[in-house]
Amino acid sequence: MISDGKTAVRRFNLLLAEKKFDEARRFLGNVSSKLMKAAQKGVMDKKTASRKISRLSSNLAKAASGKK
Repeated sequence: MISDGKTAVRRFNLLLAEKKFDEARRFLGNVSSKLMKAAQKGVMDKKTASRKISRLSSNLAKAASGKK
């Protein structure tokens, strides 16, 4: 469960590094789903999953606008 989430986060960050923002935006839903499913199963805390999702979406917004 948690390895799926980690793999999804890693792939999302790779998409950001490759500047594939549209694909990353679509993949963010998949990442969110995997992290929240891990939280529901008790693998990670719900607040931790929400914080990770928030930070990923923030990173996407910054990268897409050209800021660092």
